[in-house]
Amino acid sequence: MTLGVFLSEQGTNWLLVHTASGPSEAIVVRSVLETNGIEVKEVQETAGKLFAISMDGLGKVEIYVPEERFEEAKELLENGDK
Repeated sequence: MTLGVFLSEQGTNWLLVHTASGPSEAIVVRSVLETNGIEVKEVQETAGKLFAISMDGLGKVEIYVPEERFEEAKELLENGDK
């Protein structure tokens, strides 16, 4: 996993916590994080979104969380929702 930073309009740092292979996986990851009170932003690769395909990096969805919740989010995704 590459550590990426996405800056929101409010100046909050958002860190890349997971890269999903497609929208279906992104929905599951987003659900786990939001159920635990962690806000999520998604950035989806454009061609995959436009053509609804997920292969060879097309359709990937990057999941970002606020910097202050990054460690918690990472642990949830590594150890499962407890």
